Amino acid sequence: MSGVTFRCTAALLLLVSALSLAACGGGSSGVDASSGASGSSGSSSGSSSSGSSSSSSGSSSSSGSSGSGAVSGLTPTPGTVAFTRSISFGGQQRQVLYITPATATSANPPVLLMLTYPEGTPVFMANLTRAGRIAASYGAWVIIPATSLSGKWADNPANPLQTTDDVGFLATVIADAGSSYRVDTSKVYAAGYSNSAFMVERVNCDRADLLAGAAMIAATERDVMVPLCKPSRAVPAVFFNGTDDLVVPYNGLFTILLSAQQAYANWQTYNSCTGAGATNSIPAAVSDGTTVQLLQNTACANGSAVALYTITGGGHTWPGNQTGIVDRAYLGPTTQNLDATLALWQFFTAR
Repeated sequence: MSGVTFRCTAALLLLVSALSLAACGGGSSGVDASSGASGSSGSSSGSSSSGSSSSSSGSSSSSGSSGSGAVSGLTPTPGTVAFTRSISFGGQQRQVLYITPATATSANPPVLLMLTYPEGTPVFMANLTRAGRIAASYGAWVIIPATSLSGKWADNPANPLQTTDDVGFLATVIADAGSSYRVDTSKVYAAGYSNSAFMVERVNCDRADLLAGAAMIAATERDVMVPLCKPSRAVPAVFFNGTDDLVVPYNGLFTILLSAQQAYANWQTYNSCTGAGATNSIPAAVSDGTTVQLLQNTACANGSAVALYTITGGGHTWPGNQTGIVDRAYLGPTTQNLDATLALWQFFTAR
């Protein structure tokens, strides 16, 4: 591809991204960020669980739907059990995937609440991030709810087309997990990718009481959220951004999205941090054209912290994803010098 062609293509993609963000509130085009391999069939280790319960909200209910056997399409993680559960909220039935340790290590385990990317399914998200490792290695429950029928998370309060109360839905998912499975609802760590990362940020702004940590991959901060973001408490927050991201550009997108550095600075303000933090280079494990730097401030209220992983040469991808990327020219390179799934969990549990 010639330099002129690449620049023209990049400019067109930025324009398409801007229009998509303005119209849909998403941080992505909706293209699956995993290859067909991530949806390959597989069986979960151990038998799955089922159950039913009434949720704390009068407008929602939940029921087990898996029975014994594998969750279709889920790549198995040794030492884990997986099952699905249907939760009704706002007139819609939404599936939730649970990946748990095969042998419980705690009566009240912590939770990694992982949100799917636009148009993605909970199973694809689990395969893309290899989230089962958090259950197998750390004894946590991984909970991955599906989006509403729109296929995107309602992360933008300024968008009149986004009428789904996804903050309320996620609050219900957390409450249901607490009442049905006795997870520790004071240790719910949320992570998202692209549009779902902006959703994690909105939950952190609106209902910081629900979260013990927030991770945003391939997302920065919406300009419209800045005057609205008033977290009730300091919550550890970590960003992962690639400098070659054409969907959510590292240096911001018009007046729609802030730069990665500005989002980092704003969350230092939200968390009442002092100082500017320190920058460290992450040693490269492979030579794939990417390098990683960590900017982190731990001098924040209530023992919280704010961090920014800058992936130089990285695209609109999940760092460490090994399933392959469709339309690589659009999403950009995936670094193998950082495993975002493990890095975000280690950031959370270090607090």
